[in-house]
Amino acid sequence: MTKYFHLGLPIFREPEKSLWSPQKLQRAVIVIVAAFAVVALVLYFYFYRILWPLVVYLYFGFAGVAIVASIFLFYAAVIYPLLATLYYRTTYILRAIL
Repeated sequence: MTKYFHLGLPIFREPEKSLWSPQKLQRAVIVIVAAFAVVALVLYFYFYRILWPLVVYLYFGFAGVAIVASIFLFYAAVIYPLLATLYYRTTYILRAIL
């Protein structure tokens, strides 16, 4: 432990003993990327007949969900407030007249 003095008060600080040096981090990243590539290649060659249709179905499925969600958000943000405003103004006018 290293002892530092600042304004007369002792400050204790552990020397840096990092478990991860830059070289270890670089090796770990390379191993993770290589393992991911090997798994992806094995999956690709093993599930070749079903993998591509699965990717296509998932892509268009997510695209369809995004389109439906955007329609609902447009309704919630634009159409509903307009309809609510028209309703309240119409009922206000009708109550004032009747």
